[in-house]
Amino acid sequence: MRHRGQQRGPCHNRVAAVADHASDDTRGDPLGLGFLPGESPFEIKGVAYLGHMEYVRDNVPGGVDAMLAEFETDAMRDFFAQRFLASRRYDIAPLIAAGATCADLLGLENAEFLKRRTQAQAHADVGGIYRFLLKLISSRLLAKRLPLFLGQYFNFGTTTTEIVRRGTVRAHFTGVPQAFVPWFCAVMGTYAEVVMQLSGATQVASNTSALPSDTAATGVRTCTVVLDLIFDSGRDDAESEGCSG
Repeated sequence: MRHRGQQRGPCHNRVAAVADHASDDTRGDPLGLGFLPGESPFEIKGVAYLGHMEYVRDNVPGGVDAMLAEFETDAMRDFFAQRFLASRRYDIAPLIAAGATCADLLGLENAEFLKRRTQAQAHADVGGIYRFLLKLISSRLLAKRLPLFLGQYFNFGTTTTEIVRRGTVRAHFTGVPQAFVPWFCAVMGTYAEVVMQLSGATQVASNTSALPSDTAATGVRTCTVVLDLIFDSGRDDAESEGCSG
Protein backbone atom coordinates (compact mmCIF):
# COMPACT_ATOMS: atom_id res chain seq x y z
CA MET A 1 0.00 0.00 0.00
CA ARG A 2 1.10 3.57 -0.64
CA HIS A 3 1.55 5.99 2.21
CA ARG A 4 -1.05 8.76 1.96
CA GLY A 5 -0.82 12.37 3.08
CA GLN A 6 2.92 12.66 2.50
CA GLN A 7 4.54 15.05 0.05
CA ARG A 8 7.96 13.88 -1.03
CA GLY A 9 10.39 16.51 -2.29
CA PRO A 10 13.01 15.27 -4.76
CA CYS A 11 16.42 14.37 -3.44
CA HIS A 12 18.66 15.97 -6.05
CA ASN A 13 21.83 14.17 -4.90
CA ARG A 14 23.36 17.60 -4.33
CA VAL A 15 26.54 16.27 -2.89
CA ALA A 16 28.12 19.65 -3.57
CA ALA A 17 26.43 20.84 -0.38
CA VAL A 18 28.42 18.25 1.53
CA ALA A 19 31.60 19.45 -0.15
CA ASP A 20 30.88 22.97 1.04
CA HIS A 21 30.73 21.70 4.62
CA ALA A 22 33.84 19.58 4.11
CA SER A 23 35.89 22.49 2.84
CA ASP A 24 34.97 24.57 5.88
CA ASP A 25 37.15 22.28 7.95
CA THR A 26 39.16 24.80 9.97
CA ARG A 27 37.78 23.60 13.28
CA GLY A 28 38.24 19.95 12.43
CA ASP A 29 34.49 19.45 12.12
CA PRO A 30 34.13 17.78 8.69
CA LEU A 31 30.40 18.38 8.12
CA GLY A 32 29.58 21.24 10.46
CA LEU A 33 27.68 19.01 12.88
CA GLY A 34 29.58 20.09 15.97
CA PHE A 35 31.66 16.90 16.28
CA LEU A 36 35.36 16.33 15.67
CA PRO A 37 36.31 13.34 13.48
CA GLY A 38 35.65 10.16 15.42
CA GLU A 39 33.34 11.82 17.95
CA SER A 40 30.02 11.85 16.12
CA PRO A 41 27.46 9.33 17.46
CA PHE A 42 26.45 8.48 13.87
CA GLU A 43 28.46 5.46 12.78
CA ILE A 44 28.93 3.06 9.88
CA LYS A 45 30.54 -0.37 9.70
CA GLY A 46 34.27 -0.39 9.10
CA VAL A 47 33.86 -2.38 5.90
CA ALA A 48 32.80 0.88 4.26
CA TYR A 49 36.04 2.55 5.34
CA LEU A 50 38.08 -0.42 4.16
CA GLY A 51 36.37 -0.21 0.77
CA HIS A 52 37.01 3.52 0.61
CA MET A 53 40.71 3.18 1.40
CA GLU A 54 41.15 0.42 -1.18
CA TYR A 55 39.36 2.48 -3.82
CA VAL A 56 41.53 5.51 -3.04
CA ARG A 57 44.72 3.44 -3.31
CA ASP A 58 43.66 2.03 -6.68
CA ASN A 59 41.97 5.00 -8.33
CA VAL A 60 43.01 8.36 -6.85
CA PRO A 61 46.26 9.90 -8.20
CA GLY A 62 48.76 9.74 -5.37
CA GLY A 63 46.60 7.31 -3.43
CA VAL A 64 45.95 7.64 0.29
CA ASP A 65 48.87 10.02 0.78
CA ALA A 66 47.31 12.48 -1.65
CA MET A 67 43.97 12.29 0.14
CA LEU A 68 45.58 12.86 3.54
CA ALA A 69 47.58 15.80 2.23
CA GLU A 70 44.40 17.40 0.88
CA PHE A 71 42.68 17.36 4.28
CA GLU A 72 42.76 20.73 5.97
CA THR A 73 43.13 19.53 9.56
CA ASP A 74 45.30 17.13 11.50
CA ALA A 75 42.12 15.76 13.08
CA MET A 76 41.03 14.32 9.73
CA ARG A 77 44.51 13.01 8.95
CA ASP A 78 44.79 11.37 12.35
CA PHE A 79 41.39 9.75 11.98
CA PHE A 80 42.30 8.15 8.65
CA ALA A 81 45.71 7.06 9.94
CA GLN A 82 44.08 4.43 12.15
CA ARG A 83 43.62 0.78 11.21
CA PHE A 84 40.00 0.14 10.25
CA LEU A 85 38.32 -3.16 11.13
CA ALA A 86 35.46 -4.51 9.03
CA SER A 87 33.07 -5.37 11.86
CA ARG A 88 33.69 -2.33 14.03
CA ARG A 89 31.68 0.88 13.58
CA TYR A 90 33.22 4.30 13.01
CA ASP A 91 32.03 7.90 12.78
CA ILE A 92 30.51 8.28 9.31
CA ALA A 93 31.10 12.03 8.93
CA PRO A 94 34.80 11.76 7.97
CA LEU A 95 33.92 9.21 5.30
CA ILE A 96 31.40 11.56 3.71
CA ALA A 97 33.83 14.48 3.83
CA ALA A 98 36.67 12.37 2.42
CA GLY A 99 34.52 11.45 -0.57
CA ALA A 100 34.24 15.13 -1.51
CA THR A 101 38.02 15.48 -1.16
CA CYS A 102 38.68 12.50 -3.42
CA ALA A 103 36.21 13.77 -6.00
CA ASP A 104 38.24 16.98 -6.20
CA LEU A 105 41.47 15.01 -6.64
CA LEU A 106 39.91 13.07 -9.51
CA GLY A 107 38.35 16.14 -11.09
CA LEU A 108 34.86 14.64 -10.71
CA GLU A 109 31.54 15.91 -9.47
CA ASN A 110 30.86 14.49 -6.03
CA ALA A 111 27.79 12.62 -7.23
CA GLU A 112 29.82 10.90 -9.96
CA PHE A 113 32.56 9.92 -7.52
CA LEU A 114 30.01 8.43 -5.12
CA LYS A 115 28.40 6.51 -7.98
CA ARG A 116 31.71 4.98 -9.08
CA ARG A 117 32.88 4.32 -5.55
CA THR A 118 29.58 2.67 -4.56
CA GLN A 119 29.49 0.55 -7.70
CA ALA A 120 32.95 -0.77 -6.84
CA GLN A 121 31.85 -1.53 -3.27
CA ALA A 122 28.74 -3.40 -4.43
CA HIS A 123 30.69 -5.50 -6.93
CA ALA A 124 33.25 -6.35 -4.24
CA ASP A 125 30.54 -7.28 -1.73
CA VAL A 126 28.61 -9.43 -4.18
CA GLY A 127 31.27 -11.71 -5.58
CA GLY A 128 31.74 -15.41 -6.12
CA ILE A 129 29.26 -17.64 -4.35
CA TYR A 130 27.14 -14.70 -3.19
CA ARG A 131 26.38 -13.68 -6.76
CA PHE A 132 25.26 -17.23 -7.50
CA LEU A 133 23.03 -17.29 -4.41
CA LEU A 134 21.42 -13.99 -5.39
CA LYS A 135 20.16 -15.58 -8.58
CA LEU A 136 18.26 -18.14 -6.49
CA ILE A 137 16.18 -15.44 -4.78
CA SER A 138 13.20 -13.81 -6.49
CA SER A 139 13.66 -10.19 -7.47
CA ARG A 140 10.72 -9.17 -5.31
CA LEU A 141 12.10 -10.83 -2.19
CA LEU A 142 15.58 -9.43 -2.76
CA ALA A 143 14.26 -5.90 -3.32
CA LYS A 144 12.29 -6.06 -0.09
CA ARG A 145 15.15 -7.39 2.02
CA LEU A 146 18.07 -5.49 0.51
CA PRO A 147 17.28 -2.12 2.18
CA LEU A 148 16.97 -3.89 5.55
CA PHE A 149 20.44 -5.35 5.01
CA LEU A 150 21.83 -1.94 4.07
CA GLY A 151 20.29 -0.38 7.15
CA GLN A 152 22.42 -2.68 9.30
CA TYR A 153 25.53 -0.82 8.16
CA PHE A 154 24.54 2.08 10.41
CA ASN A 155 23.99 2.49 14.13
CA PHE A 156 21.33 5.17 13.65
CA GLY A 157 17.78 5.24 12.34
CA THR A 158 15.38 2.47 11.42
CA THR A 159 14.56 0.84 8.08
CA THR A 160 11.21 -0.42 6.83
CA THR A 161 10.15 -1.72 3.42
CA GLU A 162 6.86 -2.22 1.61
CA ILE A 163 5.71 -3.47 -1.78
CA VAL A 164 4.04 -0.53 -3.52
CA ARG A 165 3.10 -2.48 -6.62
CA ARG A 166 4.49 -5.31 -8.66
CA GLY A 167 8.04 -4.32 -9.57
CA THR A 168 8.31 -1.47 -7.04
CA VAL A 169 9.53 -1.70 -3.46
CA ARG A 170 9.72 1.36 -1.20
CA ALA A 171 12.11 1.67 1.74
CA HIS A 172 12.06 4.28 4.49
CA PHE A 173 15.30 5.07 6.32
CA THR A 174 14.42 7.23 9.32
CA GLY A 175 16.71 9.27 11.54
CA VAL A 176 19.20 10.32 8.85
CA PRO A 177 20.96 13.61 9.72
CA GLN A 178 20.19 16.31 7.16
CA ALA A 179 23.88 16.79 6.36
CA PHE A 180 24.08 13.11 5.34
CA VAL A 181 21.05 13.09 3.02
CA PRO A 182 22.82 13.80 -0.32
CA TRP A 183 25.42 11.10 0.42
CA PHE A 184 22.77 8.69 1.69
CA CYS A 185 20.58 9.12 -1.40
CA ALA A 186 23.45 8.64 -3.83
CA VAL A 187 24.94 5.63 -2.08
CA MET A 188 21.74 3.74 -1.25
CA GLY A 189 20.25 4.13 -4.70
CA THR A 190 23.41 3.12 -6.54
CA TYR A 191 24.19 0.16 -4.28
CA ALA A 192 20.66 -1.23 -4.53
CA GLU A 193 20.63 -0.89 -8.33
CA VAL A 194 23.93 -2.74 -8.73
CA VAL A 195 22.95 -5.63 -6.45
CA MET A 196 19.60 -6.03 -8.19
CA GLN A 197 21.33 -6.09 -11.58
CA LEU A 198 23.88 -8.65 -10.39
CA SER A 199 21.01 -10.85 -9.22
CA GLY A 200 19.68 -10.96 -12.76
CA ALA A 201 16.90 -8.38 -12.44
CA THR A 202 16.33 -6.18 -15.48
CA GLN A 203 15.11 -2.62 -16.08
CA VAL A 204 16.41 -1.63 -12.64
CA ALA A 205 16.12 1.97 -11.49
CA SER A 206 15.83 3.87 -8.23
CA ASN A 207 14.33 7.13 -7.05
CA THR A 208 15.31 8.79 -3.79
CA SER A 209 13.70 11.58 -1.82
CA ALA A 210 13.80 13.05 1.66
CA LEU A 211 11.05 13.87 4.14
CA PRO A 212 11.79 16.35 6.92
CA SER A 213 11.53 14.96 10.42
CA ASP A 214 10.49 16.66 13.63
CA THR A 215 12.84 14.53 15.67
CA ALA A 216 16.40 15.51 16.46
CA ALA A 217 19.13 13.12 17.58
CA THR A 218 21.76 14.63 19.87
CA GLY A 219 20.68 18.06 18.69
CA VAL A 220 21.10 17.19 14.99
CA ARG A 221 18.03 17.55 12.80
CA THR A 222 17.19 14.40 10.90
CA CYS A 223 15.22 13.32 7.83
CA THR A 224 13.57 10.21 6.48
CA VAL A 225 15.14 9.06 3.23
CA VAL A 226 12.73 7.28 0.89
CA LEU A 227 14.08 4.86 -1.70
CA ASP A 228 11.87 3.50 -4.47
CA LEU A 229 13.50 0.49 -6.09
CA ILE A 230 11.98 -0.27 -9.49
CA PHE A 231 12.64 -3.43 -11.49
CA ASP A 232 11.17 -5.96 -13.87
CA SER A 233 9.81 -8.51 -11.43
CA GLY A 234 9.96 -11.24 -14.06
CA ARG A 235 8.25 -14.57 -14.36
CA ASP A 236 9.70 -15.91 -11.10
CA ASP A 237 7.87 -13.26 -9.10
CA ALA A 238 4.65 -13.83 -11.00
CA GLU A 239 4.88 -17.53 -10.21
CA SER A 240 5.61 -16.89 -6.54
CA GLU A 241 2.61 -14.56 -6.32
CA GLY A 242 0.42 -17.31 -7.80
CA CYS A 243 1.70 -19.86 -5.31
CA SER A 244 1.21 -17.50 -2.36
CA GLY A 245 -2.41 -16.84 -3.33
